[in-house]
Amino acid sequence: MGEKKSILLPFTNTARKYGYITWREEFDNCVRKLLGKRRSICLIHKGTVLKDRNIDWKKRRIGITYTLTRSAALRASKIKLIRIKNNTFRIVFSQ
Repeated sequence: MGEKKSILLPFTNTARKYGYITWREEFDNCVRKLLGKRRSICLIHKGTVLKDRNIDWKKRRIGITYTLTRSAALRASKIKLIRIKNNTFRIVFSQ
């Protein structure tokens, strides 16, 4: 009730290089609405399941492995995080 179903975040070169979903302070409220008070989430990207990905609220990031982020298209500049179940989210890289 009142929870968001998805969020579109910038996909930075640093996030690509080190394997993170990151956000700036200005996105804190939107990320909190989507993720709630969770400490970890399950992520799905093109059939690959990443279980128990820790959310680092202090550093504003979620580790998703650099193998995954570096495999995203070079022109990708956004990451969409979409809730598909209670604690399961889909990742979509886009321009």
